[in-house]
Amino acid sequence: MPIKKPTKEQLLLEIEQLQQMLETLRSDKANLEIMLETTTEHADAIESQLLTAREIAEEASRAKSQFLANMSHEIRTPLNGIIGMTSLLLDTPLTSMQQDYVDTIRTSGEVLLALVNDILDFSKIEAGKLDLDNQPIDLRQCVEESLDLLAPTAAQKQINLAYLIANDTPQIVVSDITRLRQVLGNLLSNAVKFTPNSGEVVVSVSAYPLSAEENDPSEKSTNYTEYELHFAVKDTGIGIPADRISTIFQSFSQVDASITRKYGGTGLGLVISQRLSQMMGGQIWVESEVGIGSTFHVTIVTQAGYSERYAHLTRKHPHLLNKRLLISSPNKTNCMLLRQQTKRWGMKSQIATTLLEVFGALRQNPQWDVIIVEMSSPGNQDLILLEKMTKFQKKRLPLILLVPIYPIQQSQPNIVACLSKPIKPIKLYEVLTELFTSPAHTTPLPPSVETNPSLPPIGLKSNSLKILLAEDNLVNQKVALLLLKKLGHEVVDVVSNGLEVLTALQHHLYDIIFMDIQMPEMDGLTTTRQIVQEYSDKQRPWIIAMTANAMQGDREICLAAGMDDYLSKPIREKELAHALLQYYSHKDISNR
Repeated sequence: MPIKKPTKEQLLLEIEQLQQMLETLRSDKANLEIMLETTTEHADAIESQLLTAREIAEEASRAKSQFLANMSHEIRTPLNGIIGMTSLLLDTPLTSMQQDYVDTIRTSGEVLLALVNDILDFSKIEAGKLDLDNQPIDLRQCVEESLDLLAPTAAQKQINLAYLIANDTPQIVVSDITRLRQVLGNLLSNAVKFTPNSGEVVVSVSAYPLSAEENDPSEKSTNYTEYELHFAVKDTGIGIPADRISTIFQSFSQVDASITRKYGGTGLGLVISQRLSQMMGGQIWVESEVGIGSTFHVTIVTQAGYSERYAHLTRKHPHLLNKRLLISSPNKTNCMLLRQQTKRWGMKSQIATTLLEVFGALRQNPQWDVIIVEMSSPGNQDLILLEKMTKFQKKRLPLILLVPIYPIQQSQPNIVACLSKPIKPIKLYEVLTELFTSPAHTTPLPPSVETNPSLPPIGLKSNSLKILLAEDNLVNQKVALLLLKKLGHEVVDVVSNGLEVLTALQHHLYDIIFMDIQMPEMDGLTTTRQIVQEYSDKQRPWIIAMTANAMQGDREICLAAGMDDYLSKPIREKELAHALLQYYSHKDISNR
């Protein structure tokens, strides 16, 4: 059937319709172009507003950082005088009342410094400017040092401190030791604060491998594998109400925020700990029951290595094998830890929770090799009773006393050592090894009390060093001079600005310059750069920053200017001694 052709009228009508559609499209196109132009102008305006807002926010952030830096410097400067002078004052003859007053002043200064550090750390974390310095660290040492910081406070409240590290936990881990200690310190501080007198705080550490080691096991000392470390800080404190648990990790939050609250603090410690644990790949949470206590759990992800340093703490030893140990402690945790640890070494132990049980054990079996007795008070009544119990033994029975941080006044010849709490397996092993490997271990050893190493170290005291102190604050001058004098450096030249430093260098040769940063006329950074430019490495002195600038990056700024070391105020005797040792180490290497 032939196709019917359209008529002329139909074609004209179709053309007219197409023209109408074309006009509509042209109109739509024009409208769209107008809309696009309007939208572009609006977007440009929004972008401009965003850029302006960003610049304002960045300026506000810079102003805030500068304000915090200035406030940190201004607060740390007088704190350096308060903490430094009270530390020196405590080393002078004082009455008991005077010592109590000075201790109070120093403790208050330390609390204020801790608050300043918390606020600065929180500000750094909020600004995203806190970086981790991951290095291989000794995990056991890190835990023990964290506990040692709280030992004096715990002893005053008669709180038992203890820790337990699981056998399969790596000894060396890669982490930021300063921040890890900060997290543990915050949790331990809260645990001790909220635990009533005669309570208990226990730290347990365990590890869970996240990846198997693919390398040769014989290369464990250098190869690392990934672990999740789990720290649990358990206390017998007041506990946290269920409706308050969700708020304790909020900034500036307190479990008790009323004006009648009993416990102080900024409420930043747990927030900082949470952020730090997250930065280290872990998390933090709490389990608590009012009136029973709390357990704070923290995890971090770390690489782990192997070390032989503590291998002897997990195996049997011939000189300790089958040695009979009597453990006397009213604390079940300490008994468990002592029994568990000495069993690893091959010893046979029995627990007596009271001195009456000790007496019964001595009557039933007089063949004990050593007794470990926990002293619960600084008095001598228990020691007198122990002496009466043991004097009828055929051989003099060695006694190891487990004591708080205060020394036990004793004259009994069979006391071979006093070990402070928390129990440190490595110290206990050293005492037992000395006892049972001596030629005549039945003869009592000289009493030894575990103490902190004295400062300064051997060889540190020397008047041969020529030292220049650049410091414009008179109180800080006095503190630094007295600390240096205590370390054996009595002759120190003092100037108050950078221009005087350069003038002094023209007339004298110095080994060390302790350089403040903020000084009038010429600051420490400018002075250091000029010294580096004018003197060769062999000619110029060793420059140590001694500054109240303690914000993120301040250390790097000082080192970039040419300084060799950095000390933040308040200056501590131990840190000052370490800085001097660093100079001696550098000098030894340079002279080789």
